[in-house]
Amino acid sequence: MPCSTAKHSGVIALFDVEFVKKGVFQLKLSRWLHEAFDLRKRCDYMGELSVSEEDARLLLTNASSFVEQVHVYLKDQVSDAGA
Repeated sequence: MPCSTAKHSGVIALFDVEFVKKGVFQLKLSRWLHEAFDLRKRCDYMGELSVSEEDARLLLTNASSFVEQVHVYLKDQVSDAGA
């Protein structure tokens, strides 16, 4: 069943439903995604918000891990489709 959404929040909700709730990805990936999105919204709409270097480093570490885990999943999906 194809899903579509026009908003970032909708994409995040679909990620949670299609991948986290089904056990494809751990809950921590959802948390990382929500935290990054919330920070982005606060920075965009509350212009005076500052982020500590420590928080920025943690965000980048989590983002890197998120991308790597999704990359591995997609690579496995392509391998399984070709088998």
